[in-house]
Amino acid sequence: MIQIDFSQVYLAPIFLDAAAKSCAQNPSTESRDMMMHMVLNTIRAQHMMHKNKYGSEIVIAFDSSSWRNDVFPYYKWARKQKRATDTSGIQWDFVFETSAYIKQALIDYFPFNTISVDKAEADDIIGAICKYKDLNREDQEENIFGDIEADEILVVSSDKDHFQLHRYKNVRQWSPLTKKLVKPDGKPHHALIEKIVRGDAGDGICSIKCPDDWFTLSDKKRAPPISAKYLQRFLDAKNPIDACETEEERRNYKRNEQLVSYEFTPKEIYDETIRLYESQKNKKHSKMELMNFFVRHKMNTLLSKISDFY
Repeated sequence: MIQIDFSQVYLAPIFLDAAAKSCAQNPSTESRDMMMHMVLNTIRAQHMMHKNKYGSEIVIAFDSSSWRNDVFPYYKWARKQKRATDTSGIQWDFVFETSAYIKQALIDYFPFNTISVDKAEADDIIGAICKYKDLNREDQEENIFGDIEADEILVVSSDKDHFQLHRYKNVRQWSPLTKKLVKPDGKPHHALIEKIVRGDAGDGICSIKCPDDWFTLSDKKRAPPISAKYLQRFLDAKNPIDACETEEERRNYKRNEQLVSYEFTPKEIYDETIRLYESQKNKKHSKMELMNFFVRHKMNTLLSKISDFY
């Protein structure tokens, strides 16, 4: 199985690729189709590169509004502020409209399992499926020794949040940014603990030494440092939260753990993810309709490589 975080193959190139950025700055039907071509070609390339090892089953996970905002109002606060004052010329309304258009095309015409769940981020979906596959090994084939081995799963994402999924022996991660396999430097559990202790500035999650609203303060001083020695106490502890020095740190550890660990993904999101995944395992589609789709959008290169999507 190959799991693809849609934002990693759609939004990320807008910041890294001049052609993608130009399209995002200049709304038009041609720009929309060019952006769609880039996304579809990336998915095609990932499939062709990895299908021999990970199979032809592709799951594309989409972001929705996050349940994390309901429990932590400062979640990704800085990103929203930055976008509101963006001077890059990127037309964000057009970017999101194009995203919705591509998403619908993937649902309607392609032989992929496409999953979007209200209040779930793509991370939640990817994490839920990895967990589900691990819990249901009995449904998978035995090897020549009679042992059940979980199907190999490749997560296509540069996000280090997924390092915690490496605790499953069958999970590997491919970074579309560096174009290589990535993994945590040490134990996957340690990568998760470090993320909890240090926080994640990109997501507006401060360290356990800072209050909830740390990133919103205009007059804040430098954040209290997280030294290697301080972090090591958490890595060595039988129960990491016991390494906290104060009750406030314990409270903040629990805050970050809820926001970072996939084990805290709400049950209703996990259940809906698995329901959608199972309902699409034998998704029906028409190859002729996909061919016509490529023709309508003048994607002659992809039309000539249509077999690469299967």
